Amino acid sequence: MAERPPSPSRAAQEEDGAPQESSSPAEPHDVTAEQPLQLDARWLPMYRVKQKALDFLQEFARSPYQGEDDKRMFLENIIYVCRSALDTGLLEGLEIFFQNINLVEKIKMLLEEEPKKHLRSPVRELAMRAITVLSSVGTVLEGKRRSLLEACISSVFWLPSNKGMRQRNRYYSTTLDAMDVMLETMVFNSPPPRVVEELQHILEMLLDLIDSENTDVQMRAVERIGNLSYALSTQKHWPDDFRTKQIPILGQLLGRLLCFQFSEGKTKHSASRAFYYLCQFIFDKNRRISYPEEYYRKHLHLPVTFLQWCNNIRAQIKALECYLTPSERTYIMLAAIEAMQDSSTSGHHAARHFLQLAMRSPDFWLTDVPSIVRGIHECLEHTSLASDVESLDILLAVLAHKFPRELVRSMLTSTAPYDSTALAVWDQMYSQLNITSKFWMELQGRVHSPEEQDGELFSPTVLYAIRVYKVTLNPTNTEIADLLRESQKCPKPEFLSLALTGLSNALESPEMARRLRFLLPDIVELLQHTNKVIRLKALRVLHIMVQHVGRNGASRMAVRLLQQLLPLFDDECTEVREYSIFLFKQLVEAAVCWDVWRMKRKARKGVMPLLLHMTEMSESVAQISREALLSVAEILGWEELKQPIETKHPLDIAERLLERNINRVEEYLEQSWPYLQYPQATVRETARRFTLMARWYLRDLNDDDNLSIVTAKSSDATRESQSLAARVNRMLRVLRLQRRLRATCRVLCCGCSCWC
Repeated sequence: MAERPPSPSRAAQEEDGAPQESSSPAEPHDVTAEQPLQLDARWLPMYRVKQKALDFLQEFARSPYQGEDDKRMFLENIIYVCRSALDTGLLEGLEIFFQNINLVEKIKMLLEEEPKKHLRSPVRELAMRAITVLSSVGTVLEGKRRSLLEACISSVFWLPSNKGMRQRNRYYSTTLDAMDVMLETMVFNSPPPRVVEELQHILEMLLDLIDSENTDVQMRAVERIGNLSYALSTQKHWPDDFRTKQIPILGQLLGRLLCFQFSEGKTKHSASRAFYYLCQFIFDKNRRISYPEEYYRKHLHLPVTFLQWCNNIRAQIKALECYLTPSERTYIMLAAIEAMQDSSTSGHHAARHFLQLAMRSPDFWLTDVPSIVRGIHECLEHTSLASDVESLDILLAVLAHKFPRELVRSMLTSTAPYDSTALAVWDQMYSQLNITSKFWMELQGRVHSPEEQDGELFSPTVLYAIRVYKVTLNPTNTEIADLLRESQKCPKPEFLSLALTGLSNALESPEMARRLRFLLPDIVELLQHTNKVIRLKALRVLHIMVQHVGRNGASRMAVRLLQQLLPLFDDECTEVREYSIFLFKQLVEAAVCWDVWRMKRKARKGVMPLLLHMTEMSESVAQISREALLSVAEILGWEELKQPIETKHPLDIAERLLERNINRVEEYLEQSWPYLQYPQATVRETARRFTLMARWYLRDLNDDDNLSIVTAKSSDATRESQSLAARVNRMLRVLRLQRRLRATCRVLCCGCSCWC
C-alpha cells in the first residue's frame, strides 16, 4: 500500500501518451477458460490501459487496514476503471474480476463503517457514484442491489437533522445528489424485463421510510421519491412492454403522498412535488382505463401548473380515476383510511376530505369491498376521534347502499374467535338509521341460508352478531332479557355494547318500549359500568324508553331514575355528561301532578351540580345544564332564578339561591366542595367563589373581613375581588335583615302568648 497510483486524471494522461512498462498481458484469444478464475488482474484486456488502477483495487481488497485516503482512492479508481471500460468497450472479464476481489461487499462494508452522527468525508458520495457506474457493468450487482441500497440508505438517511446541514456541510448536498443519480441509474440500467421489478423494490424501501417517526428521515425519503418521480416523468424511452405492466406499489405510494401534501409538517411541499411528478409519470404512460371517451372529455381537465395541481384535490381525484387501475385506487383508499390513525390533525382532515370526495364515485373507488372493510377494522382499533368514526360510518353506509351483497359477505367472513373490532363494525351498522333496506334484506337472506344453519362457517363473533340481529328482528321478552344478561357476563364490553344497540333498535316501537319496562333495573345498573360506551348506550336506551312509555309511565320512572343520574354529571366523558343532564331535564319535565312533590325533593339535589356545569368549557354541556336548571326552577316554583339563568350569570344565580334557601347553605357547600378539584378551571373557579360566598354567610363576617379574605384567596384582579366582596356584602345585609325580622316576630309571638 506504500506505492499509490496517480490520480485518475493524471493516470489517464500517462496511459494515453505511452505504453505501460510492465509486461503486457496475454492477448484475448490466448486467455483460457481457467484464467478468469485467477485473482490476478493481468489477464484483463483493461490491464494494458489501466494497470495501476486495477493493481490498486486488488491490493486494497487484500489489505486489512484502509485509511480515509485509501478508501477515497479505492472508490475513485472503481469509477475511473468502469468509465474507461465503458468508453473503450474493454468490458471482457471485468465483472468476474470484481466478483473475485469481492468488490461489492467491500463497498458495502465501507458504507456500514461510516459514522452516522456526522458527515466529514466524501466516502458516501463516492460509494454511490461507484455503485452508479457498476450498474452498467454486466451483472456485477446481480442479487446484491437490495443490500447495497439498504447500506446506502442507512448511512445517509439517519444523519443529523437537515437544519443547517445544507449550509455548513459541503458534502451533504452532493451526497444526496449522488444518491438520486444512483437510484435513477439503477432503474434505467436494469434489464428490460426487470425494470418494473427494480422500480418496485426502490419505491418499497422509500415507502417504508416515509412512515418513520424521525421527521428528517421522512423528509429525505419524500425528497428522493420526488426526484426519482421527476426522472421517471421525463424519461421517454422505455421497454416495449413497460406501459402494459403494473407497478403494485404505486397505489400505496400515491395514497401516502396524497395525505402528506395536506399535512402541516415540513414534508408538505416535498410531498406535493413528489405526488405531482409521480402522477405525471403515470399519465405519460398512457394507461387510460377503458372508460367511455365522453367520461374523459367531461372530467379530465388537468391543471397544467404545479400550484394549480396542488390546490385542486378534485382534479387530482378525477385524474386518478382515469389513469389508475382498480387495485391502485383501492390502495389509495386504504392509505386515506390508515391516515386517520395519524396523530396530526391536518392528516385527519385531509383523509376525511378525500373520503368524502371518493364516496361520490363509489364505482371507481369502492370496488374492493373486503379490503376496505379490513381497513375500517384496523382503523377502528387505533382511532377514537368522533369525526373519524363518523366518516367511517358514512363509508359503511355507502358500501351498504352500493354493494350490499359484498359488504354482508365481508362482514360474515370468519374472523378471530372474539374480535372486538369486528363487533364494533357490526355495532356501527346496527346503530345507523341511514343503512338501506338492501343491506338488511341481504343479511336476512344469509342469516336464514343453509350455511348459517350449520354454524361452523362463522366465528363466535359473527354468530353473536347474527343472534342480535334475529332478536332485534322478532323481539320477545325472554330472548331480549336473556341476550342482555348473557352479554353482561362476557369479558369483552363490545358484546354488551352490541346487545344494547340491538335493544335500542327494538325499543323504537312504542309498544315494545312499554313491554320491556321490566328491564329498567338492569339498564340502570349499567349506568355504573366502567366502560364509557356502555354508560352512554344505557342512557340512550333510557331516553328511548322515556319517549315511548307515555307521560304517566315516564313520571313513575323519573322518581326512580333522577338519583341514579346525578353521579354521571361528573363523568369523565363529555358525551355521558351531556346525555345524562339531558335525560335529567327530560325526566323533570315529565313529572305529573301526583309525582311532583316527590320529584321536587329529588330535583333539588341537582341544582348545585347544574349551576357549576353551566360554566363548563364544553358549550353543549353548558347549554344543556342551563336548560335543565331552568326546568328545575320551574318545577320548584323559583321564579326569581329564571332571569339570571337565562342571562347566564352563575354568581347571580348563586346569590339568589343562597338568599332563598337559607337552611340549605350547608348542603350546597357540601355539594360544591368536590368541584374545587374538578379538572376544568372554569368550574373550579365558580365552585371556589360559591364556597367563599356560602362560608361568609355562615360566619356572618363584617365588610372589611369579607374584602380582606376575598383579596387574599382570589387570584383574580383587584377590581374583580372587590366586585365579589360587594356582592357578598349585599347578600349579607339582606340576610341580617331577614334574621332581625324573624327575631322580632318571635318576640311578638311570645308577648302575645303571655298576654293571652
